[in-house]
Amino acid sequence: MPPFTTVSIQSSVPNGRRSALQLLEAAVQSQPELVVLPPLLLTANGQALEARTGSAFRILQNCGTVPVKFLVDPENSPTADTFHGILAACSAVDDGLGSIVNFSQIPRRVSILGVGGNPRVCVWEACLPKDI
Repeated sequence: MPPFTTVSIQSSVPNGRRSALQLLEAAVQSQPELVVLPPLLLTANGQALEARTGSAFRILQNCGTVPVKFLVDPENSPTADTFHGILAACSAVDDGLGSIVNFSQIPRRVSILGVGGNPRVCVWEACLPKDI
């Protein structure tokens, strides 16, 4: 495997091995003008992320014990048969073992749907002040 370069903070971590926290730290350190929004805990089906062109960091983590379907669509929400992916559930609430999906490169609206119960999804986001 070829060595990686350390041109930026993000590139100092080998590809495929960046944790959500490392991505957040890198985004904030490399772009100090970013505003890190307060964490948001969603416990109902519906919109999780709004469309934001100036977001540098957008992440969802399942913190509950039911799988959560998500859909990237400006108008529709996920259904039993229409979704783009699934956030795997935790073994116990807030055990940190639920799936994490990074939507940083997708500036569109994202909605969620708990499968067989209410979702419990943590939203992390950092964006430019003009996009708040």
